[in-house]
Amino acid sequence: MNNSMKQRFNDLWAFGKPKWQTNASHETYDKEVGDEESQETLLTHHPDEQRRTSFKQSILWGCLVTLKTILLFSYPLLLYQAWRYRDQDPACRLGNERIFDDIPVIYESIRFRRAGFHDTRHDELTKYEGEPNDHNNAAWERLLEVGVVGISEKENSRLTNGSASAPRNPDQYMVELELFHQLHCLKWLRDQIWEFQDAIDNSHPLTVISQRKDHNDHCIDYLRQAIMCHGDITPITFEWISEINSYIAHHSTEHQCRNFDAIYNWAKERDTTGLQVDGKHQNVEFAEQENSD
Repeated sequence: MNNSMKQRFNDLWAFGKPKWQTNASHETYDKEVGDEESQETLLTHHPDEQRRTSFKQSILWGCLVTLKTILLFSYPLLLYQAWRYRDQDPACRLGNERIFDDIPVIYESIRFRRAGFHDTRHDELTKYEGEPNDHNNAAWERLLEVGVVGISEKENSRLTNGSASAPRNPDQYMVELELFHQLHCLKWLRDQIWEFQDAIDNSHPLTVISQRKDHNDHCIDYLRQAIMCHGDITPITFEWISEINSYIAHHSTEHQCRNFDAIYNWAKERDTTGLQVDGKHQNVEFAEQENSD
């Protein structure tokens, strides 16, 4: 690039109107040219050609100024967006889940298994189904071996109200993970249903359990809130079956799920409090109001 081209580029890029060649320069040059042919050539390009050239240069200058203005105002916007999303979690942790820096949230596609309504084509039970026995009881109990986990002071400070200190370590705090409380409520209702069924089948009275109704209500409405909170809108498909002249719903549809084993193993590593999710629950009236609810 020669010097004149560099100068022209610098003039175009700089803010302010570039200093194009003026009419005076042409007039001076015209006077210096003596022969008639040269004068005629200059007159051919002046002034119409000069006006066209100036117009094109003005358009180019305007485009460059517009581009620089856009870039100038884009930088603060980009910085704002970077600041706004600086804490956004790619694993999609929501609300107070963000107090944890190391929780393994891994998403995977899982097709639900048929449960309850079995037939000759679908007769295999899940390990959690059926009348209570040693096998399915052990499967349910394993789910609740973890769930109350220890958290650091830093993690506790991220909670709105904070939590209580762990009994085994006053420098550590403890929280219960919602996932395992929901499983506790589900297991409680499962045990109640099968106990009712056993009492009916064998004509014997139910075992006396303090606040059975309160616990039933707690778990039923707690699970209602959890289900409504998460709002799973995965579509369940239908199929028309002419044999029964009706539709059947395919509940074994594919869902986007968090990997349970990863969360379970992480919670097990943090199981340092000595407390269990599936412990005794009892409603007690306090003389003084709770600090937080």
